[in-house]
Amino acid sequence: MKWIIYISGFFGLFLFNNVLLTMLFYRYDPGISNSNNFPLIVPSLLVGIALFISRSSAAILQPFIGYSSDRFKSRWGCRRPFLAISIFPLTFSFILLFLPPKFSEIGNFFYLLILLFLFFCSLALYQIPYLAWLPTIAPTDKQRIFVATLLGVSSLLGTAVAGIGSPWLTYHYNFEVMAFCLGSLGLITLLIPLINLENETEPIEKRYSFRQSFQLGWKNLPFRIYLGGIGSAWITASILSVCPTYIAVALLQKQIDFGGIINGIFLLSALLGTALITLIVRRWGKAKTFQISMFWSAGILLILGLFSLWFKVPQLIWLMLLMLNGLGLASIFILPNAMLPDIIDNNKKFKKNLQAVYFGIRGLLIEISVGFGLFLAGILLMLGNTKAQPQGILFSLIIAACFAFVSAGFFSFYRIQK
Repeated sequence: MKWIIYISGFFGLFLFNNVLLTMLFYRYDPGISNSNNFPLIVPSLLVGIALFISRSSAAILQPFIGYSSDRFKSRWGCRRPFLAISIFPLTFSFILLFLPPKFSEIGNFFYLLILLFLFFCSLALYQIPYLAWLPTIAPTDKQRIFVATLLGVSSLLGTAVAGIGSPWLTYHYNFEVMAFCLGSLGLITLLIPLINLENETEPIEKRYSFRQSFQLGWKNLPFRIYLGGIGSAWITASILSVCPTYIAVALLQKQIDFGGIINGIFLLSALLGTALITLIVRRWGKAKTFQISMFWSAGILLILGLFSLWFKVPQLIWLMLLMLNGLGLASIFILPNAMLPDIIDNNKKFKKNLQAVYFGIRGLLIEISVGFGLFLAGILLMLGNTKAQPQGILFSLIIAACFAFVSAGFFSFYRIQK
């Protein structure tokens, strides 16, 4: 039961994060001409810059949050207090992002930048202690794979609700109703893990300074390889997360709510892919499975992007290839969280001191990677994001494929066989 309570938090995190990835670009830059008559608030290039600056700035705090959580002591534990203080600012900033004021373009840019910084700081304050709680909740390798799979399913469900619900609510109501409905749902699911009580932590024999902790984590070679592979994968995922709404409206010439159908197809295939990945892990291990899945997704994205530049690809082919791509990207939702405790265990001498620091360092790199991916998406979409000029969307798929190949390449050097 404690595992079911625990994974609800991941639903809320992915719900909030993926509503932003799915709808924020379209909220502020829906294209010069669109059937819903949404106004241009901030150009996509500036949205990408705001996302990159805010995510990267907030990411710098993540190792400090991890370090503080490892050293924190209270009657409520060392993880739960961090979760509790982050939930309400996270929810409020999420809702306000979709309620921009009627400022000038530059005024709206700074409004967006400030709220995004608050959102990502609050997200880090919740996410790092939350994930650092995992080795305690699931202490054995078998338990970690099982709980990581549950986390993967929970994150996929959160992503599905975000990807399907946000375009549907926006089309049938408006952005404001969408933000309030999904914001309320996210708030409830983020509160649920606080029901769990923390186990008593083992006494730490030696305390390290923040600098020493960071250095000890970074010296772990499998950890550095893991960071390179995971970081590249998240650049791929962040670029792709922006595309469904634009694919629906500009390439397939549908209404905005068809973006929810595209997300639903993609996420359903990813959910099916979790079962396939679990089977492959038993035979090949976590790292090899992740590498195979990245090669698979990269090939499909490259084919789809290149062919669509020169030929008109039928809608059915688009949907089939996106479904196949989802099978590959399912590994991003499961394997990174199952692999990191293995890496921490690999550094046996210091693992009790550095659990949250590892997650904080990873969080720093992932946030910078996602921010960079969104910045790239903003630049690429400036090349064309309308029915008449969709080239920017197609180039986004091609660049996403390139980073998936890079991710697979990193794991060729990974040596932990679990």
